[in-house]
Amino acid sequence: MYDYDKIPLGYYDTIYKRRKGVRSFWHWLKFDVVARKLTKGDAVLDIGCFSGTFLGQLNTVDFPRQFGVDILSEQINQANQQYGNEHRKFSFIASIQDLARSVGQVVDQITLIEVIEHLDSNELNTLFEELVKILPKGGRVLLTTPNYLSFWCIQEYLVDRVAGLNYAE
Repeated sequence: MYDYDKIPLGYYDTIYKRRKGVRSFWHWLKFDVVARKLTKGDAVLDIGCFSGTFLGQLNTVDFPRQFGVDILSEQINQANQQYGNEHRKFSFIASIQDLARSVGQVVDQITLIEVIEHLDSNELNTLFEELVKILPKGGRVLLTTPNYLSFWCIQEYLVDRVAGLNYAE
């Protein structure tokens, strides 16, 4: 299993804010597409929020209740420092089994932005069991995965070579 603690604090946030290059563009595009699919006024839960970049870009007037969760406590601390406020909270969860208990309330819509490909089949089953507990009838789940029929696979290859990461893991 990949050690996600190896990823530097706020790593993807830094890439997003760079506003130049393929990787930054990819994050901007992905977050913009997901944000446009959200229903304004509804509560949003971002699972696997990392350092909070996606929620940090949402307007709190349009989305007055925002929650982010992740299994990386240091990234969550960074998210709260960088983007947390009275409308936007970030919480550490030790595992996916803690999701419903950690959130503690029903949310209208849930985002999983490039998260499910990191979960094994047991974790996926647990994830969906937990989602049912916090999502009301008519609630929405928006999830993304890398599109390997797009430029994504080339980008991963180049990032592996240039940045020293290993997306294969």
